[in-house]
Amino acid sequence: MKPLNLLLSFGWKFMVLYIALFVIAGATGCDNVARDFYASSGNKLFANLSSEAEIIGLPHEDLERGTNILFHIRSKKMLEEVRNRMRQTGETNVNVETQGFYTSSRPTILMPLVLLLSLILAYHSSIKRKGIAIALGIPLILLYAFFKLGCSLIYTIDESEQYFPDYELSAFSNSFLEVVNGLIIDGAYVVVFLIWILVCVRFEDFGLEKTGA
Repeated sequence: MKPLNLLLSFGWKFMVLYIALFVIAGATGCDNVARDFYASSGNKLFANLSSEAEIIGLPHEDLERGTNILFHIRSKKMLEEVRNRMRQTGETNVNVETQGFYTSSRPTILMPLVLLLSLILAYHSSIKRKGIAIALGIPLILLYAFFKLGCSLIYTIDESEQYFPDYELSAFSNSFLEVVNGLIIDGAYVVVFLIWILVCVRFEDFGLEKTGA
């Protein structure tokens, strides 16, 4: 098949699959599954990301922000002060103020996975190659998502003068984390596209062969 015909065939298959998977994800509750997975995995990975902070991620739907997860970032120093006061006064119900980081599993986990699966399944390759591409691509997307989350949490701690006044990174580290934290949703889609090319696309699929030096 000519490259142009391959491209057109890929295009309509991709659109059909993307819409279908999008609808299926919404109808089957995949949104909630992705939310719970993102929150619980974030807890396991980043609970003690910093020696000065205790991090807890919980499902938290915020329609105004468009987010569905809230990571509570609590100062261990403040927690110890509160616990000491509770032991001294006998109080059992003391509110602890926390720094909050709001995020969503939809643009970080669910939609990138839908996009990647649509690209791989629409691509003109064998079932075996599609399976290998999916097996390689999904972990890479998750790696990116949790790397970005970790950077965002550290950046939030570094920027919080109220809860972590003594926490200070180098200017370079702060700038790097600021860039990663500020990556827009489209950034995840660019990463998905690059992963797809890496794990799925081959020159020979278009009748093109790599040329040596």
